[in-house]
Order: sequence, then structure tokens, then C-alpha cells
Amino acid sequence: MSHHFVSVTRWLMFLLIALLPFSYFPLTSDPLETTKQTLLVVLTFAAALAWIASLLSEKRSTLCRGWLLAFPLLFLTAYGVSAWQSTAPFLSWVGGAGQEYTSFLTMAALTVLFYLVVHLFQDRAFHRPLHLLLLLSSLIVGMLCTLALLFEWSFLNTIGTVNAAGVYLVAMSSCATALWIARAFGTMERGVCALVLVTAFFYLLIIDYWLLWMLFALSITLVFAFVLCRSRDFPSIGRFVLPLILLVAVIPFWFWMTSPFSVSVPAEVTPSARASREIAGRALSGEAAAYGTGPGTYALVYARERGEGVNQTEFFNTRFDRASSLVWTWLPTIGPLGFSAFVIFAFSLLVSGLRKIVSGNSREEWLEASAALVPFIILLLSAGFYHFNLTLLFLLFLFGGLIAARALPRPALHKSVRAPALRLFASLVLTIGALCFLVVIFFTSQRYAAEMAYAKGVRADRNNADIAEVVRLLDTAATLNRFDDRAYRVLAEALLYRVGEQLASVSAAAELTPESRAYVQALVASSVNAAVRATELSPNHPVNWLMRGRVYRELMSVVPNAAAFSLSAFEQAIKLEPLNPSNWNELGIASLAAAERERPLTVAQDKEAAARAKALVEDFMKKAEAAFGRAIELKPNYAPAHYQLSLAYERQGRLNDAIGKMESVARYNLQDVGVAFQLGQLYLRRNGLGDLERARRSFEYAVSLAPSYSNARWFLASVYEQEGDVRAAIAQVEEVLELNPSNQLVKSRFDRLLKGQASTEPPVPLP
Repeated sequence: MSHHFVSVTRWLMFLLIALLPFSYFPLTSDPLETTKQTLLVVLTFAAALAWIASLLSEKRSTLCRGWLLAFPLLFLTAYGVSAWQSTAPFLSWVGGAGQEYTSFLTMAALTVLFYLVVHLFQDRAFHRPLHLLLLLSSLIVGMLCTLALLFEWSFLNTIGTVNAAGVYLVAMSSCATALWIARAFGTMERGVCALVLVTAFFYLLIIDYWLLWMLFALSITLVFAFVLCRSRDFPSIGRFVLPLILLVAVIPFWFWMTSPFSVSVPAEVTPSARASREIAGRALSGEAAAYGTGPGTYALVYARERGEGVNQTEFFNTRFDRASSLVWTWLPTIGPLGFSAFVIFAFSLLVSGLRKIVSGNSREEWLEASAALVPFIILLLSAGFYHFNLTLLFLLFLFGGLIAARALPRPALHKSVRAPALRLFASLVLTIGALCFLVVIFFTSQRYAAEMAYAKGVRADRNNADIAEVVRLLDTAATLNRFDDRAYRVLAEALLYRVGEQLASVSAAAELTPESRAYVQALVASSVNAAVRATELSPNHPVNWLMRGRVYRELMSVVPNAAAFSLSAFEQAIKLEPLNPSNWNELGIASLAAAERERPLTVAQDKEAAARAKALVEDFMKKAEAAFGRAIELKPNYAPAHYQLSLAYERQGRLNDAIGKMESVARYNLQDVGVAFQLGQLYLRRNGLGDLERARRSFEYAVSLAPSYSNARWFLASVYEQEGDVRAAIAQVEEVLELNPSNQLVKSRFDRLLKGQASTEPPVPLP
């Protein structure tokens, strides 16, 4: 039985090694990371259970010993402390929205993977199938990624980004180089090694990225350096020809030559290395200096600590979820404690691997050790220059386990577990492990179903499906995974849209039946509850507070104290992300909406109530003006804030200021039909010398940009009426009537114009 359990364990490991680079499931919101994490967790934990069962059935424990085995557990413990102190618990413990690779669950699975590799692959007889699986997998992945670039079929890239695939292929090519020189395989295996090297070189030639060229050259150089240390083992240099040719071919493309392929390579945008260092420095000087903010929380760190200079770029409203490299992503999130534990772990493996290469007994033995050490070194160097994903972390721990399996002595601890106490302890471990495995299977299955429902809901929304169906799918996702704030946030937005759809179906709230009124009230409550739940699950994510603020802002007419709740939510978002001009603009819009909500009460018969309302309106208007001003201060060319500030001036009766501001917006937003329309309305309201002509030009320009813009034609007709051109006014209203055939207001105006009855008063806007 023990032998069968060990075989099952190894086969599960082989299956994981072969399948993880290919894992892709398009029915989830993230077809790569979520699928890879699920596969990693399920197969690794299942293999661990089978291995424990083998020890129990063997009636003795056969375990490796060595100080090297303590460091992965030390790293995982520090990682768990950081997750325990996290500002976003679900992201840190489980992961989501592309952060699965850095979650505690993933790191626990990788740690288990490390220990399994150490205990199961010490025998060289099992290295050959493992290496062959790795090489075949990388060969197929390399071919798919190459096709993805040449034919722009991005779905064929099962690693992630273009450069991540490059790092993966460089690491695997370094393994292939060592195995090619070792000649530990037969003819077919050596052919696979050669194909991996050529495929990696061809892929790098297409993307032509200096960092990957450097890593590729360094990987071959490292193998040659190890060979020079043991030159007595190589009487012939024939096996060095292919790697040497590739090394020589790399140099010109690395330094001066460009790629012969004219392929459009997708750009990857992250914070610069300098910005990443500055963000990490500011984050580590805060409250979580030792433990970090928690794994997977870099987006929150970036939002709070980013510099103001990014506002001058088009990425001012982008919340990056990773830094320029894994090092700068980890430092602020897992803190110096977790990062130091990883450095100790990696350094111990490097020392052990180098010692094995120097003191290896046979050529095949130390060269096979270099087949794990060189890619491990390449991946560590990549972590300092490039951000990682789950596949690259998987390779890092896999090669780390192979180094430890080579470096550690044969298992020397054999203790009988026939004694009742030891048997009981072993059975207890197996039982607890089995229960944990079942819990993990249940949780990951439910989470995977939630991801599928969420992705289906998002796709339905993009395809303009019925909003009720979108709400149903998102509600299913939130129900299946009650810890994911993203699902609740998007659900709140969908429910809010559903409320607007229901209210738009009637001309007045009085026409709502008791049943429909109760339904609308339920939708309103559900939208508010979903937004609140999102902020409760992740209170340090500014996006959640922004959504909560928008929900309350849109529901000011139906939710008591919604204005105060909305302003408070936007202020909290600003506290978490103070330098984003968009947040300040949202606060200003909410202040304007609150002022308009109070404005009708300023003419109330109750003088005290009117005075109180007037004071509130003035206060809200001051807040709005200050918020828009701060947004413009952060980003002087931020058109939405200029536009809203113009509206604020207009509502205060400062028409000259409003027109001046709107004119400046129009100069830099020539294709914005809303700006042209609003400017025309402002000219009509001021009605000064030459304003009528200016209004006509603005409305005509708006119509030229959007011929189906009914209100632009509606007010252009009014300008023509005031200028005495009734025929032109009739033509515009006729166009409006074709766009709104059932609108009685348009019909009555059209009939009036046909009778020659022109009006000099601007009309009310069309609903």
C-alpha cells in the first residue's frame, strides 16, 4: 500500500508539473491565475495526503533532515503574520482579481510542493521523467506563445503577459542548456532540449527586450562558468557548440541590432523602478513597517502612496496592482520580516546548490544540479527586475525543491510508527489533513463557481443583455463567495442601474403601483446593502468607497440622509487615495447634487427652514468649488473638473466665470458634444451682445458631432426662432420629432412653428 500511495503522489506531481503552464479556462474573469491557483492547490494538497498515507501504511517515517528545510516554513510563517495583519483579508488569504499568485493560500501550496519535491525526487531515476515533462511543457508553451505573437492570438499565451512568457522560456532554456551539456538523456530528449533552446531564442527575437536578452545570455554564461570549474569532466567540446552559437547570436540583438520581425508586441505598463522604490519607502515608514500591508494589497499601497507626478500622465486614474518587480511588490506588502525570510530561504538554496556543483561526484550529478540551480538564479534575478505571476513562482519553488533534493543527504530518520502513540498521531495528522483537503476542495469549487458567474455577468453586461439577468448572475457570484468585495461592488452598480431602469419606465413616482413601489424600494435597499458590504469586506480599498458614494449620490431623492452618506464615502475614498483628481471631482459632483437637493427648500414658506436650506446650499457649493479646485490643482488639464466647476459657477449665477471656464474646456476637448451643448446653453442664459450667435455656433457644432442629439437640435431651433429664421427652426424640430415621435411637447412645438408662431424664450430641455 505504501508503494501505491507513493506512486499516486508522484503521478499527481507529474500531472501538476505538466498541466500548470497550460492551465487556461476562459469562463472565469481571469482565465489564467484563478485556474492555475485551483489546479495547484487541489493537486498539491491531494499529493500531500497521499504521501502522508504512504508513511502511515509503511508503519515508519522516512523523512529528510537538514537546516535547509526550516527556511520555507519560516518564510510561510512570516507570510501568514503579514496576512493576519492585512488591510484586505480576502486578497491576502485567498487572492482575487489577478492577485492569486501572491496570496497565502498559494504560498502554502508552494511550500507543500517544495517539501514534496524534496522527499519524492531525491532518486535520480525520477529526475529524468520530471525534466522531460518540464521541457516538453515549455516547448509546447513556447510554440503557443510564439503563435500568439505572430498571429495576435493572445489566448494562446498561457503564461500571462508577453514578457512573463519570455522570463519563463529563459528559465526553461537555462535548464535545457545544462541538460544538453550533461547528455543525461537519450537522443529524443536531447532533441527536445535543442528545440527548447531554439524556440526560446526565436521568441526573444520577436519581442526583442533587452532584459530578456541579458537573462538569456547570463543563463548560458552561468552554465559555462560551472563547466569551467569542472573542465576535467569534458574531454570534448562538441556539446558546447549549440549553446555557444546562441550566446554569440544574442550579443548583437542585446546591444545594437533590432528584431527582423515587424510584430506589434503588447506594451506592459507598471510603475517605474524609481516610483516603485519611492512607494515602498513611504509604505514601510507607516504603521505596517514590519509586517507590510498584507499579501496582494499593492493596489491599496499604490493608491495611498503614489506620487503626484503620475497625474501628468494618462495613467492618473490607474490603480496598479503590482510594482515594477516582485521585490518592490513584496517589500511594502509582506514587509521586511517576510521579505527577509524569503531572502534567507533563497540564499540557503543558492549556497547548497553551489556546494553540490563544486563537490559533485559525477559529471551527470553536478550538471543535473546545475539544471535546477541556474534557472533558480535566473528567476531570482528576474524578481529584481520584473513582476511575477503564479507560473513563475511555481517554477521558483519547484527548482528550489530540486536543489534541496540534490543538496540534502538521503533520508536517515526511520522511526517505527507501530507504537500506539505514534500511530495515533499519524492517524490524527492524516484525518486532519483529509478534512482540510475536503474543506479546500469545497471552498475552491464554490469560489470557482462564483468566478464563473461573475465573468458571465460581466460579459452579459458588455453584450447589452437584460440588466435583470446581469443582476441575477452577479447576485449568484456574491452569494457563492461572500468574502469577495469586488462582486458586491459590481452588484451595487448593477442594482443601481436597475433602479434607474424601473423609475424611467414611469413618468412619475405617483404612477408606481404598490407592488412596483415595493420592488423599487427593495432594489434600492439591495444596492445600498451591496455597496456597504463591499466597504465592510475591504474598508481600505478606495474603489469600494467610490462606489458607495455614487450609490448614495444617485439615490438622494429616495434615501434619507443620502447626501451626508455620499459625501462621507467620497471623503473616505480621498483619505485612502488623496492624490487622484478623479476622487476630488466625484466629491465635487456629490456636493453639487446635495446643493440641488436642498435648493427648492430655499423658497419654502417657513422662513427658518428656508434660511437653513440656503445655508446648506451655500455650504455645499463651497465644498463643490473647493473639491473641483483641488482636482484641477492636482491635474491642471483635467477636463471633467473644469467642466463641473463651470456648472458650479453657473448655479451660483456667475455666468461670466462659467462661460470662461467652459470655453477653456471646449478648446481642449473639441470632440466633446456635451461641452459644446453646455456652452451654447450658457450663452443663451447670459444673452449678452453676440451671445445668440455664439450659442448658434455651439449648438450647430454639437449637432455636427452628434446628429441624433435631440436636445442640441431642440435648442438650435430656439436660436433660429429668436433670429427670425422659422424655416430653419422647423427643420430642426422636424428632425427632433423623427427621433422622438411620441413626445407631445415636440409635436405641439412643431405645430406652433408650422403656424408661424415663433418664440423668443428658450424652451425647457427634453426629458
